[in-house]
Amino acid sequence: MTVGLTYKFVLTDSNDVLIGTFDNIPSQSEINADSVTYTPAGVGAVTTTVQAKLRQTVSVFDFMTAAQITNVQAGSLTLDVTPALQAALDSGAQEVIVPPGTYRITGLEIKIGSVLTTLRGQGNPTLSLVTSSNAKAITISKSQFVNISGFNITSAGSISDGNSTRGIYAESKSFMQFSNLRFTNFSASGFEAKQVVYFTLTNVTVADCLYGISFTSSAVALCTTCTVNSSYITGCPRGIFQESGVQMVYNNCVFEYCGTTGGNNGAFHASGGGALLVGAYFEANQRNIVANDTGLTFISKTEFAASTGNVITYFGAPFDFRGTVNIGSNTINTRFLSPDAISGYDLQLGTNLVAPLVGGSVVFGNETMYVASGTLTNATWTTIYTIPTAENSGNFSARALYEYTCFAGSADLGTGFDAGTIMNGVLTSYSGSTPAWLRISSNLVQMNVTSSSYGLNFKIVMRRVYPG
Repeated sequence: MTVGLTYKFVLTDSNDVLIGTFDNIPSQSEINADSVTYTPAGVGAVTTTVQAKLRQTVSVFDFMTAAQITNVQAGSLTLDVTPALQAALDSGAQEVIVPPGTYRITGLEIKIGSVLTTLRGQGNPTLSLVTSSNAKAITISKSQFVNISGFNITSAGSISDGNSTRGIYAESKSFMQFSNLRFTNFSASGFEAKQVVYFTLTNVTVADCLYGISFTSSAVALCTTCTVNSSYITGCPRGIFQESGVQMVYNNCVFEYCGTTGGNNGAFHASGGGALLVGAYFEANQRNIVANDTGLTFISKTEFAASTGNVITYFGAPFDFRGTVNIGSNTINTRFLSPDAISGYDLQLGTNLVAPLVGGSVVFGNETMYVASGTLTNATWTTIYTIPTAENSGNFSARALYEYTCFAGSADLGTGFDAGTIMNGVLTSYSGSTPAWLRISSNLVQMNVTSSSYGLNFKIVMRRVYPG
């Protein structure tokens, strides 16, 4: 804008006419947003132009044709508007606004060199991803400081389309916030973050995705200090999936209709690392919790019975630090678990502390607790436990002492109960005489009862101690 003298003209009535030539008065073509200055209020504010100020925020409608805008507002999904939305993200604006409507896209990217800090939906617009192999609705390539809020993000396919689609994907990023988002119908993950730091998700809903919210590790590092607040996950085989992770916190999250009865899937599913769940709510799931080698802490957990019991297992090398499981006031410290060579398990917490389904063990140092129950064969010596030969008659350093408690037949009959020890292949009852229905034959612990006397049910609990 040309700088010169300031002129003041006063017209007193309709007959007054300005006559003459005046310098330094801008022409109409010179008056534009780039030539008009803008000074914010406040001490120390720096003057800029109106155009620079306006360009700090853009609407995606600024990059769309009238036909595209009409199509979006009608929700017809017949026009691909990816180029227009991508142009808005690449425009240099710090904030991009997406007005209400339904947008057909093939995938957007917030690029590495982008100055964008905020992608904000007005009135919860829908981003509908056209499915293709490994398609992602939004990929975040910028390294830090991105806020995304106010969207419905969905796939035009389905959870079973096999195309490995994702809603939002970020890898090796930090300091990002996501809020008021809904993800549906993604065949891989609704939201997936890989090796990220300081991610916060608030008021996120995920429905009908293979994995709802997923935090995964890379070959280099894992996720650190991520928080999910007040989120609802439904219809996902793995509602929240955490692979490793440090300082992972989940506050007031609701899990419904997640998990599977078969396979290894839980509404909350963790493998490695640690997690704090505060106010977790589980209802109507196929399986609530699956955790492998993960230190878990639950505070104020509400858990309704699922179709299949929880599985919390530890498989690490002996004496590894594997964290703790805290449920209410009960703590299981798993720092010094040693593998059980017979059952192949260290520790499995299921509905009845059973692993595998027909029997299992919990190992603490050199002690093993074995539990078995079931139905005997009528009037036949039935083997209920096999002691390894080395523990009965092998080298002294390999032998073990067993302490047993058991019943056979109806539990209310005193004659069906016994307790004692097994050592060097000899069974010794604490009562002074071994009952007729219990014996050890070679290395086989056996029972023999008839249904007419006692019934055929049995249960035995055995504690095995190695010499050292």
